[in-house]
Amino acid sequence: MLIDVITRAPSENNTKLIWILVVVFTGVIGALIYMFVQRPKNPPKT
Repeated sequence: MLIDVITRAPSENNTKLIWILVVVFTGVIGALIYMFVQRPKNPPKT
């Protein structure tokens, strides 16, 4: 999940930085929270 947070396009304000800190400091629980809250259901195809 940390790689997913880092490689996503820059988001508005400091949300990307906040998510990186959440995933790093809370470990598996932070990754699960990110997966269910922030990660898009259908990522855009490039």
